[in-house]
Amino acid sequence: MTPRSLDGVSVALTRPAGRNEPLAALLAAAGATVVVVPLIDIGPADDAGALGRALSSLDEVTWVAVTSASAVPAILGAVDDVRALERCRVAAVGPATAEALREASVRVDVVGDGSGGSRLADLLGRPGIGGGAVVIAAAAEPRPELGEALSAAGWSVDQAPAYATRPVAPGETEAGAVLGADVVAVASPSAVRSLVQLASVAARETSEVRLVAIGATTATEARRAGFADVTVAERPSDQGLFDAVVDSVRRGPARA
Repeated sequence: MTPRSLDGVSVALTRPAGRNEPLAALLAAAGATVVVVPLIDIGPADDAGALGRALSSLDEVTWVAVTSASAVPAILGAVDDVRALERCRVAAVGPATAEALREASVRVDVVGDGSGGSRLADLLGRPGIGGGAVVIAAAAEPRPELGEALSAAGWSVDQAPAYATRPVAPGETEAGAVLGADVVAVASPSAVRSLVQLASVAARETSEVRLVAIGATTATEARRAGFADVTVAERPSDQGLFDAVVDSVRRGPARA
C-alpha cells in the first residue's frame, strides 16, 4: 500500500498514558486520524513488598521471569543494586520487555517471542537435578499459563506481583471516539476487558468493533468476549501493530 494508505481511517489507541506515542506517529504518517484514549492504568501492586521478599534470596533463585515491561520499575525498586540480578538468570516474555530490562542495565539471558507465558516456559525447559526456583514478576492478577507450565515442568514457582492494572473509565465523548473508530488497537487482555465494559455501557455489541491485537493472548481474550473481527499483529511491537492495522483496513470488515 502507499505511504498514505490510511487516509480517512480512524484508529483508537488504548494503552496506558505515555505509551501510545510511537504507534500514533506511525499511524499519523500514513494518514490515519488517531484517537488516544487509555483504557487501563498501570500502578504499584497493593502488596508492594511481595516482589522484594521474593528477590531477597537471589542465590537460591535460578530464574527471574519478567512478564511485562511494566514490571521493570518494581524489580529495580526491589533490589539494592541491579547487579544483584547477576546472581541468577533473567528471562523476558518478549522483545519489548527485554528492551526495558536492558535499558535498566539488567542482563537478559532468554527472550520469548511475546506470544505468552507458555512459550517462555518452553524456553526455560526443566530444572536440573536437585530442582530449581523461578520468581515470576508479573501483574497482580496474572494470567496462569506461565506459572502452571513451569510448575508442571518441575520448577518451584514464586509468583510475585510487580504492578497492578486498573481500568480507566473515559468520558462520554472519549468513549464515543473509541467505539466509533474504524479500528481499535488493544495491547493486553486487560484493555480488552475495559473495552467490553465500555461497549456495554454504550449499548454497543462487541461484534460491531474491529480490533487489532498485539498478540495471540490478547486476541484470544477478545474473541472470547465476542469480538468477531480481530487482526493479530505478527510481531508484538508498535511496528507490528501498525502493520496489522494496515492489513485490517486492506482486508475490510469481516463478514458475519
